[in-house]
Amino acid sequence: MKFLFMILLVLPTIFPENKKILSDKESDIRERLAGTWVGVEDGLESDEMQKEEIYIYFDKEGYVTFSSSHDDEVVGGKLFEMDGEMFTMFYRVDESTSIMALEVYMEHIETGIQVTSMTGVFEFLSETSMNLCLDFGEDDVDLSLEDEDCMIFTKR
Repeated sequence: MKFLFMILLVLPTIFPENKKILSDKESDIRERLAGTWVGVEDGLESDEMQKEEIYIYFDKEGYVTFSSSHDDEVVGGKLFEMDGEMFTMFYRVDESTSIMALEVYMEHIETGIQVTSMTGVFEFLSETSMNLCLDFGEDDVDLSLEDEDCMIFTKR
């Protein structure tokens, strides 16, 4: 039993999946992303939710939180509950391509199982504005910054 307990303590330090050493460029990108970003999604004219504000909070440690103006649900962050289970949600940035890629992961706290919940691409338009396109869990989506689902987010 002690051996199993020691393995559980040591494995996360040997394979620190979400605590990797960041490159200088990724650290700079996290610094620029840190904060609350707001995007406005236009609904259908007949829809009662004609405009919905989408809030994304990125922190410097790599955690990300999502919420919207049309409900009180907050999803993500360092620790959150969903369907009675505890999770964490974090992001990684791949700056090795001309368009920066974003991957958002959810990790089940009890089991440590990670699931890629979203992938996307983004570009900074200015210090307080970015174009972001997320797939929200759709399979085999080839995203580009010209996609109709992209949104302009403004930093608050």
